[in-house]
Amino acid sequence: MPSILRKTFSILPHSCGRSRLRAALFGLFALLLGSCAKDEIEVQYPQMLNTAEQYSELKKLVVAVDPKLSDTARALIQKTLQECALYEGGVQMLDKPARVSGPNPKDYFDALIKRTPSLQDAHGIITLQVEESTALSQLDKTQAMVFQDLKDINWFPSYGIPTPQTLGFPQKPEIAPEWKIKKREALVRTEKLQYIVRFVLYNRVTGKIIEDRVINSQSVLANYSRKSSLKSERFVAMVERSVLDEALFYACPARNIVKRKLHYQKHPDALGQMVNEGVDLVRENRWALAATKWTNVLLKDPKQAFALHNLAVHQERQGDFFKAWENFRLAAQAPLSKLIPERVYDELRAAYLPAVDTAGVFPQVAFVTGGNWVYVHSTDTKLDEGRTYSVYRIEPLIPPDTSRTSGQLVREIGVVRVVGSGDLYIPARIREYVQDAPIKPGDLLIPDL
Repeated sequence: MPSILRKTFSILPHSCGRSRLRAALFGLFALLLGSCAKDEIEVQYPQMLNTAEQYSELKKLVVAVDPKLSDTARALIQKTLQECALYEGGVQMLDKPARVSGPNPKDYFDALIKRTPSLQDAHGIITLQVEESTALSQLDKTQAMVFQDLKDINWFPSYGIPTPQTLGFPQKPEIAPEWKIKKREALVRTEKLQYIVRFVLYNRVTGKIIEDRVINSQSVLANYSRKSSLKSERFVAMVERSVLDEALFYACPARNIVKRKLHYQKHPDALGQMVNEGVDLVRENRWALAATKWTNVLLKDPKQAFALHNLAVHQERQGDFFKAWENFRLAAQAPLSKLIPERVYDELRAAYLPAVDTAGVFPQVAFVTGGNWVYVHSTDTKLDEGRTYSVYRIEPLIPPDTSRTSGQLVREIGVVRVVGSGDLYIPARIREYVQDAPIKPGDLLIPDL
């Protein structure tokens, strides 16, 4: 018996009331132990975009790629699908393009199989066709702020030279020449690129179209400096890659086994009790009924974090990936989200970020400090001392009628010159920036290739 209970009983008279209190205290103690043991349960399952049944017997795959896609894109598609565990019978690239037409894609594929010998033993067929690829350009005036140094000094600080571990500030006061700043009239060269690809996946074994979707990317590149590092051709390749990544995301839906936690709500109110009842039902493998409980909770309180999170786990387990994604996002923003320690939405966003969003690839501004210094964090890209680099800001483009990102705005906002090296952070001096967009932490340095 716990010592606190023994002490409690020692000061009570021997009576019937003591027996009742003993039973009540033991009941409370058991309840507390039970609640500690029932904070959460762990479940695991393969992460799928669609139910596994849709991909049954889909082992040998043939892929037809639009000739408008580059050779690099073709190689990426082949490599990715060959590495997909679904297609253990092999992946063959069709020599000629195939363009799905007509109201019923299945009829098109059946006719294509009859006239194409190499498709006779295929279990599945994928077609990737470019529906539209357009680019529009325009020029707009802007003003850049340029820092002027003395003629005989390439660069100088106003608050001292950045040294390691000081985030740009000197250990001792220093006197430096006064720097000047001037405005420069500049032209922003804006290129709007619309890239539309139709992706179709046909399961010949079941005779069903698994996927038939149009992937639309409307991205914008804006350059202002005289020697911008992100040229139009490179930007087009980045957009093409982001579209292909989304298509391949659907082409190979089988993912690694993931582990998720279903959470009980401590000290629950009436809705919290319904959440907990749902988790108890999962312990009995009654997922559908548990999901009904959590859905009913959300009908009464759409921001109930535990119901959102637990329902998202159920949806991901069922292969309803994007509904799960949205509910994980809402759960992370809900008032009680701090009581759910893991951040599944952040994990999924990091895993499936479009390739054009390159925050994890290019060097990134970590700090902006006194004297117009920046500290840059770079893991994979070498930055040469004395060289200037364009700084870009990447923002998602989200149409007002949808919550999904339709493309990216990639905007050049400044130029910096690297003035040293470092193990963790590389110091650089801001040379100029666009007047309405000062350089901030999170902006990217995109070197020339």
